[in-house]
Amino acid sequence: MIQMIKYNKALILGLFLSISCSFYQPIKPVNASTIAGTAAVSGIIQQIQDTISILLEQLNNHASARSFQLRMELIFLQSELANNVDELLDKTFSELTEQQQTLFENISHTINDIEGNISELEENVDLMTSKVEHILAQIPTIGEEPRLRKTEPLYINTPSDSASEISFKLSGSFMNHGEANLKFGDESCKMNGHTDTKVEFICPSTIFNKDIDKINYYSGDLVLTGEMSFLDKIGNILGGSKPIKAYKIPLTVIPNKLGTYHLIAYHEIDNKQVVPRTEAYGRTNEHCKKDQSYEYNFGPHKPGWEIDVNSIAVSRECVRRSSYQIVNLSSVGFQIKTTATNSGTCVRDPVFGSVVSWDGRGCESGKVSWTEFKNTPVPSKKVLGEGILNWGEAVSFELPERYKSFLLKVNTIDGRVINLNKSTPTRWFKVERDGTSKSIIISPSSLLDAMRR
Repeated sequence: MIQMIKYNKALILGLFLSISCSFYQPIKPVNASTIAGTAAVSGIIQQIQDTISILLEQLNNHASARSFQLRMELIFLQSELANNVDELLDKTFSELTEQQQTLFENISHTINDIEGNISELEENVDLMTSKVEHILAQIPTIGEEPRLRKTEPLYINTPSDSASEISFKLSGSFMNHGEANLKFGDESCKMNGHTDTKVEFICPSTIFNKDIDKINYYSGDLVLTGEMSFLDKIGNILGGSKPIKAYKIPLTVIPNKLGTYHLIAYHEIDNKQVVPRTEAYGRTNEHCKKDQSYEYNFGPHKPGWEIDVNSIAVSRECVRRSSYQIVNLSSVGFQIKTTATNSGTCVRDPVFGSVVSWDGRGCESGKVSWTEFKNTPVPSKKVLGEGILNWGEAVSFELPERYKSFLLKVNTIDGRVINLNKSTPTRWFKVERDGTSKSIIISPSSLLDAMRR
């Protein structure tokens, strides 16, 4: 008698699908032979669940509000499969009704299609999400069983105040026909409101600040108790219980930082080559000439070289009634002017005219030394800054003289490495020169704006 009265969920699931076909046209499977008739339903479901788990792991590499939405829908699909197919697990695929087969074909095809296009997630995420939503809409509810359809928030900043609380709003249908409990690990959340379409919880923020330097994906456990149907009540008399629906509640916790950066500026500096120079100057006066002056010119040894005017030094060697002066001094040359005076006079023979007594010869001579240099422009690089980029906080850096270009490397919290060498916007930040072009500015988006992209 118990078996006759006992509520058969699989039978009603098939009956619902048969009736619902007269009201709307379900998605037709692309290939009805993709699942073998002898395949165990338990194996089909396990394969779908495993594929969804792989997709959720791959979604860890994508941080955006749209990818978090897709994550939620996939987790809901996992939960609905676990909630609704207990009585089908012992069957083979060929033993299912045509409508049940169509549903499993559509689920399998949708999940495989998402898996095949996950590398192009940014372009296809909205379409992928719509497909999963459509599949979820095809899974029927029995009687007034609770059904979860939305959870808010999908993401938050890492809580900085350990005394704060995080509010969850969970929306759906038939949510108020029994008890509702939400836990994250061993931490229970407190109910803060309960209606037929929404249940709210408040959770301690300390649950979500375990690792503040990376994106963390949390999964809560929501248990909803449904209203007992007529058959449930009969079953309860005979030892049954209220229907229970269990859901995973996803929450992505994003650090307060966008990531880390390393900024290099490329510019020119002078490579200074230096050579020493030494030259002789001066002479001894000729006899019988009173004052004698001379000029000596000095310049770089090759074109393109310059004289360090502060390096010129004179070493006098012959100094008799003489003086010297450095004139016309510049980086391209200089002169040394000398003057020397003879002492006494020359006496000549009055008859023959030959000198019989010589004067004393004056002299000014020595060596002059200096250094020459040549500046050759060579490329150089300078680290302008490195550190943490916080959401919504711009940082500015002064550019070096003779600036040429820059290279910015950013390691984002979702595992991307971004290299930029020109002013351009990215998903999470932009790089630009200021109006005077004397500095470079990195401007991170706010978290809200970044997640919208």
